[in-house]
Amino acid sequence: MADELENRLVGLPIQVRRYSSITSSNDAALDWAMHGSPDYGLVFADHQSAGRGRLNHTWVTQPGAALAFSLILHPKPTEAKMASLFSPLAALALCEALEKYPALRRPKSFEIKWPNDVLIHGRKVAGVLVESIWLGNKMHSAVIGMGVNIKPESIPPAKELAFPATCVETEAGLTVDRFDLLHDILERLVALRAVLLEKEFIARYEHLLAYKGQKVNIMDEKRITASGIVAGIAPNGDLLLEDETGQTVTTIAGDVHLRPS
Repeated sequence: MADELENRLVGLPIQVRRYSSITSSNDAALDWAMHGSPDYGLVFADHQSAGRGRLNHTWVTQPGAALAFSLILHPKPTEAKMASLFSPLAALALCEALEKYPALRRPKSFEIKWPNDVLIHGRKVAGVLVESIWLGNKMHSAVIGMGVNIKPESIPPAKELAFPATCVETEAGLTVDRFDLLHDILERLVALRAVLLEKEFIARYEHLLAYKGQKVNIMDEKRITASGIVAGIAPNGDLLLEDETGQTVTTIAGDVHLRPS
């Protein structure tokens, strides 16, 4: 079954393990990473019964309705020092892949909601979860898990949503071949990784940053931990806010939510 997917990824430095059904692609990828996976080892799941997101949120991926995959990176020491950029690396790769659809080429069609969500027209279409394996003080590997809503049936019931959601087909106005989109995401990710530590990467990220120039609250669960105007992104991926005194303050990635205030 992996042959079809592998054929669609020809030309990319990807080695694939495809599962018809799995609990969590990140769990499978973390295990593979510890047992000799290559750089760019890809775990792809047609059905995921216990996908894992930030804040221990879980979800089910319906067969064929979404993209659910985890990509293993074996970072260079310079990349490991900037590991907080791996989440926007995947988010930005998806955004650039979505540019192929004419209906999504309008300005601000898609944005990145710091630290790990991709929005289309203000609604969540994808989320990213990065988990790392450390051996002593050295990062052995990083697993980038991503879930992308492709078809309407991939959207959870409204009562289960913490943030409004949508899917690529609804927003693009056409049927989407998920393997083609996966190819484009991975192609862009490989290209973007080459400039991950350069100013160009942060500039591309900031261009798509949601709520820039707007007042927001940073929340930990239901508690507001900071407020300010979104000013940009720090070189290491932290969020920059302008506080009430006009000073720029740094908000580190963690268990936080970004909401318009």
